[in-house]
Amino acid sequence: MAIKNRLIFLIMAVILIPFVFAEIKIEPIEIENYNLGDTINVKTTIKETDSLTGMLKHTINCGDYALTYAVTPLILEYDVEKDVETSVLLIGQMDGGCEIVAGFESLDGLFTEEERSNILTVSSELDVEILMDKVEFLPQENIVVGGTVKTKSGENVDGVQMTVNFQNKDYIVDVDDGKIATKIEVLASMNSGTHNMFFIVEDKNGNRKEFTKEITIVAVPSRIRLELAKKDVDPLETLAITPYVHDQSDTPIPDVVKIEIIDAKRRKVVDEEVSSNVAYNFVVEPASVPGEYIVKISKDRLKKEENFIVNEVEDIDVQLEGNIVVIKNIGNVVYKDSTTIILENEDNKYILNKKLNLKPGEILEIDLSKEVKEDVYDITIPTSKDGSKVIEDTKISDNRGVIKKVGQGIGGITGFSTAAKTKGSGKGYLAFIAIIIIVVVIVGYFWKGSGGGDVQKGEKVDFGAVEQGKSESVSEFKDN
Repeated sequence: MAIKNRLIFLIMAVILIPFVFAEIKIEPIEIENYNLGDTINVKTTIKETDSLTGMLKHTINCGDYALTYAVTPLILEYDVEKDVETSVLLIGQMDGGCEIVAGFESLDGLFTEEERSNILTVSSELDVEILMDKVEFLPQENIVVGGTVKTKSGENVDGVQMTVNFQNKDYIVDVDDGKIATKIEVLASMNSGTHNMFFIVEDKNGNRKEFTKEITIVAVPSRIRLELAKKDVDPLETLAITPYVHDQSDTPIPDVVKIEIIDAKRRKVVDEEVSSNVAYNFVVEPASVPGEYIVKISKDRLKKEENFIVNEVEDIDVQLEGNIVVIKNIGNVVYKDSTTIILENEDNKYILNKKLNLKPGEILEIDLSKEVKEDVYDITIPTSKDGSKVIEDTKISDNRGVIKKVGQGIGGITGFSTAAKTKGSGKGYLAFIAIIIIVVVIVGYFWKGSGGGDVQKGEKVDFGAVEQGKSESVSEFKDN
C-alpha cells in the first residue's frame, strides 16, 4: 500500500512540473575553408516554449582548443523566435577541423540547450600556384615565373612578397592582387643538371607556403682536356687515355667525343667515338711503328691533342716445335743480329750460328733435322735477344742430303760452312785422314769406271761411316 502511494505521488509531481524546452538552430556556414585572420560569421536562431531568461554562449571548438567568443543575454518569450548574429576572428591556436557551439543556459541554471554547426577547416597554409612555360634552361637564359597566391577560401592575397631562392641568392617578388610575375636569369657559370627553386610566401596573419620547383640547366660543353696514363709505352703495353668534357661551370660531364690516334708515320690508327670521363685503353700492337704518336680529341668546336712515344724494341721469340726452331721478330724494328743454337750430347756438340734479318712480325723456321745427324740432344736455344734456355733429351731426326752427310762425315762440316776441330785422342785425327783416303779412292774408282766420273742411274753409293771421338762443329747457317 505504501509503494502504491509513492508511485501516485511521483506521477503527480511530474504532471505539475512545467514542460520547458528551447529550439536552437545555427544557420549552415557556407564557406568551409578558412585561413588564420579570417572571420567566421554565425547566425543563430532560438525559440523558447515558455518565458525564460538566460545566456546564449557561442564557443569555437578546434580539437583540444576551445574559446567562448560571444555571450548574449536573452529574455525569451513564449513561442517568440530570436536571431543572434556573432562573428569570430580566427587566431593561431585555431587550426584544423573546427565547429561552432551555441548553448543557452537559464539564469537559475536549471535549463540548458545547445546546437553545433557544420565542421569547418582552418589552415595556416596559403594556396600558391607557380607556372613556367618549360623546365629546361640554358646558361644566361631567363626563367619566366608566373602564378597566383590565394587564401583557402579563394580570396586573392595582396600586399605581400614572395621570396625565390635560387643560385644561392634570394629574389624578392611582389604579390599584386594575388598575382606574381618575374624573370630570373640563369648565371653563365651555373653548373648543369637538376636544380631546385625554393618559393616562400607569408602574410601578416602567419599564413605561409613553402614549396620547391625543380628545373634542369642544360650542359654546354665549354672545355675539353686529355689525360694520358704515361708518356711512353712499349709494344704490347696498354695506354689508358681519358678524355674529359667540362660544362659551363668547368665541371666534368658525361658526353661523347671523337678520338683519333696518329702514328709516327702519320697514319691514322684509331678513329672512334668514345665516352668522356672513361679511360679508353689503347693497346700498342707488337709491330707498331716506334716514334711520336699524336692523340686528338674533339667535341663540336672544342679540340685537344697530346703526344706520346712508342719505344723502339728489338727482340725475338724462339720456340722449338719438334725438329723445327721457330724464330719470330716480336719487336717493332728490323731485327739484324745473329743467333746461336747449340745441340750437344756425349759424342757431339754442334754450335749453329745464323745471321738474322727479320722485319717486325716476320718468322723464320730452321729444320734441325737437315743440319745434324739423328740423335738425342740437349738443345740450347735463345728465348729472347739476351736470354736462353736448355731443352733436354730432344730426339732429332736425320733428314740431311747425301752430300751434307758426306761433308759432315769427312770434316765435321755441316751445311753451314764450318771449321771443325776434334776433341779427344789423336785417333780422331787419323780417322779423318782415313775417311778422306776412302772417299778419294771411291770417287776415283767410279770416275774411272764410268769413263767420265758420272754415277750411273740405278747405282747405289754408300759413303759408309767412321766413328770418331766427340767432335765440336761451329757452323754458320746458310739458307737452303
